[in-house]
Amino acid sequence: MKKNKIILPFMSLAGVTTMTAPLIAASCGKQEENTVKVGVTFSQGKEQWNALEGVINKYNEKVAEEKIKAKQEIKTLKTRLETEKDKAKKEELKKQIDENQNKIDNVLLRVELKNIGSGYSAGHNYVVSALENNDTSNIPSITVNYGSTISEIIRFKKGVNLADPKFGENKIERSKFEERFTAVNDRIQGIAPGANYSIPLLKSTVAFGINGPIYKYVLQTLKKAGYTIDSELTKDFKLDDESWKDDISVISSDDYFGKAKDKKEIEKIFTTEKYPNKEIKKSIFQEFKTFIKFITDAIKIFEKSSVPGSTVALLGIDDPSGILNTVIYSKFNGDDKKMLMAVDKDGEGKTIVKFDQLNNGSDAYKAHKEMYELLLEAVKAGALKIYGGGSYSSTDEVNHKVGANFGSTAGYTHNFVSDKEFKPYIQFFDNANKPIAIIENDNVGQITNKDNKKQIKFKYPNAYVASNSKLEKGYYFKTAKNDDALIEKLNALKDTDYIIRVNSKPKDKDTNGKAQLDNIEKLANEADSPVKKLGVISEYKDTKVQTVWNIYSFDTTPKTIENKYKVATRSPKDTLQESELVAYRTPKKYDASSLKDTAFLQGPNLYVIDKGERLNKAAMRFLSYVINNNQKTTFNHGEDQSIETTNLGYISFKASYIIPYKNFDKSDDLKKVIEKNKYLKIAFDLFADKNTTWYEEPASKFSAPYRDQFNSAYKAAAQTIRDKWGKSLTEAEKKSTSFETIVGLLNDEAQTFKS
Repeated sequence: MKKNKIILPFMSLAGVTTMTAPLIAASCGKQEENTVKVGVTFSQGKEQWNALEGVINKYNEKVAEEKIKAKQEIKTLKTRLETEKDKAKKEELKKQIDENQNKIDNVLLRVELKNIGSGYSAGHNYVVSALENNDTSNIPSITVNYGSTISEIIRFKKGVNLADPKFGENKIERSKFEERFTAVNDRIQGIAPGANYSIPLLKSTVAFGINGPIYKYVLQTLKKAGYTIDSELTKDFKLDDESWKDDISVISSDDYFGKAKDKKEIEKIFTTEKYPNKEIKKSIFQEFKTFIKFITDAIKIFEKSSVPGSTVALLGIDDPSGILNTVIYSKFNGDDKKMLMAVDKDGEGKTIVKFDQLNNGSDAYKAHKEMYELLLEAVKAGALKIYGGGSYSSTDEVNHKVGANFGSTAGYTHNFVSDKEFKPYIQFFDNANKPIAIIENDNVGQITNKDNKKQIKFKYPNAYVASNSKLEKGYYFKTAKNDDALIEKLNALKDTDYIIRVNSKPKDKDTNGKAQLDNIEKLANEADSPVKKLGVISEYKDTKVQTVWNIYSFDTTPKTIENKYKVATRSPKDTLQESELVAYRTPKKYDASSLKDTAFLQGPNLYVIDKGERLNKAAMRFLSYVINNNQKTTFNHGEDQSIETTNLGYISFKASYIIPYKNFDKSDDLKKVIEKNKYLKIAFDLFADKNTTWYEEPASKFSAPYRDQFNSAYKAAAQTIRDKWGKSLTEAEKKSTSFETIVGLLNDEAQTFKS
């Protein structure tokens, strides 16, 4: 994304003050730490890493300047001490020398950004393991992660209340941020409400990303059948002009949705009982129950989308737990005690999170049963697909196979392709010619040249070297000794040749990665195959292996073998462009009877881990610089580009997240920036809307496994039903896809939390 120079205003806050701390002797023979470690799971060189690194570098520059000043002050004081005769004045000079030395040793500590794992789960496990083993040297002072991490930090009695008065002017009050985004502090298991253990650092919500051409085809078909379409929908989906007609020519083909059924058939589906006066209102997109019923009907008005074997749908859901619990939160009018992951208080007034709500007859049971049956009908009709296991609805939406998805506002660019991104792809099919795997986009690359040195470019260009190379910095590809022959094979490729990479060891839950590997390995061994295995190479970040890839040559000549594979290159009409993406907020209510408008709050928070008074104060001094400092600084980013803003303004801008600091919504310049990103615009407007009630997953060590079980159960049931589309379910399949089975799986998971 092109970055422009902008100036972001910030609120007026207290300045950073220097805190003196007593010298702390190293205990148990361990070397005293002289840096404040910030442990994150962001990849070096990526947006979130660069955002934090930019602010840390500015702070370290300030620390270096203050150290020079303190050392110069010591030198001056010592010179005065040599000539001072008065005993009292000599003692005062000695005191000042000690204070400056103490400041250098214990206050002016540099901050180090440290990667502690790939992904939030890995970072969480890293912190918990270090806490369990009392591995103080590896415990970061500050970490950025989700609620389960702070609940573990609290369990080990290592939580730090950032608003504690002992931190003086460096304390961070909850009032520095918009109140509704710090409420999670009252939902952390094991602590009393009112404190500030969690800072809402990189927050996002969920956007309703809609494939404009697909929904134009739906609404246009209804309009031609005599239905009245809401004026706003008419405008948003360009029903009165010829926009997107090339895309619709693809969407209406037999490989996609097919032709529209005749008017009489459509009227049997869209009855006046369900759609009074034959009106299609915008509220369809604002109420979850209404929308699901709409797509369950709409998928049936085309000849190919509603028959067994169809590869299309009108909605894809990647994270059922997030969106479904959010709309049920509106059904419960924001009552945390009724939720699946219920928040309550124990006898001491401390927060507890309960996972035993799914008992027959409870509000949670009734609400989720109604929800499940609603979704099941949509799945049976072919209108809804539930994703997971390494597959994402945005991929299918971009390729005109799914009409809409609920996705993170931080993932905007995954929901469309630019004119420069049309790479060849290979898709695999089973014996019934049903798609089972596809290799495309970032897994298709070429050999490029930079400064007369060859690089592999998939998404980003990186060097590739043999096993004897001394390269150990940044991102690069490197072969093992027995695979060094791959280097010459890559060197021999032309810059017009394509290659494919596939993860050689996909994780157990990565069903998509396994399907890619299995199918390409089989095909690579066949005669006349468009792919041939060249070798194996590891992707490194500094000295650590990130992924081990199988590399294949790729003949991109268009070719289709029925029930086997297809090689092709997409064009603009085959894919969703940015201008064709219609972005709405997710349905704000479960149905018309819901009294609260809800939205899902996600994204990591920042926590401080207790490492003793010296490091705690140094950590708080740094955080005070980041959060309490209202001064604008010039940050360089990209080539010959800069931005003048506050620290939080820079993090928000660079990482494409919203940081809900006090009065953030008053920033006119920030508003101008987010106008270029439809999803950030939705997030900004929602964060500024004081009438929106936010649902955020409670902070418990058990929240993540419970969520994973919820999502896994929903995906398994939906996949079974779609796979058996048009066929009768066996008794075993009926049982496995029943709501009672979902309940049983979740209750069994909850039982493990008590052991």
